Amino acid sequence: MRMTGFDEATALDVVQDTMMKVATQLPRFDEEGQLRAWLDRVLLNASRDRIRAEARRRKREQRPVRTELERMPHEQLEELDRHLGTLDEQQRSILRLRFSLGWSLQKIGNALRLGGPGSVDGRIRRALEKLRSEYQAEEIDHDQRA
Repeated sequence: MRMTGFDEATALDVVQDTMMKVATQLPRFDEEGQLRAWLDRVLLNASRDRIRAEARRRKREQRPVRTELERMPHEQLEELDRHLGTLDEQQRSILRLRFSLGWSLQKIGNALRLGGPGSVDGRIRRALEKLRSEYQAEEIDHDQRA
C-alpha cells in the first residue's frame, strides 16, 4: 500500500500480479539474498505498472469526447436520431452525456447511479454495438432491395 498509495484491495492485486510472475518466471538463485532482491524488483515493477495503468485509466475517463455532429449532413442526423430511438431511455441518456456533453465515465455513473466507470463503459459499448447492428441490418435490407 505504501508503494502504490492505493487501497488494500489494489495493493493485494499488485501482490497477486507479483506472485503470478514468480510462479511462472522464477529463475534459479544461489543465495537467498539474490532471491529477495529479485522479488523486491518484481514487486516494485508490478507497483509501477499498476500506478501507470491507473493514471492512464483516469486520464481516459476524464478526457472530453469531441463529436462531429455539427458537421454531419441533416439526413445523417435524422438517420442517427431514428436509430437512437431504438435504444432505451437509459442508453440514450448515457450516450448523450458522454458524447454530446463530454462527461467522464465516473460523472455519468454518479449522476445516473450506475456504479463505477467500468459499469458505464460496458453500457456504452453495448449501446454502440446495438446501434452498429441497427445500421448493418438497415444496410443489408437496403442492398437486398436494390
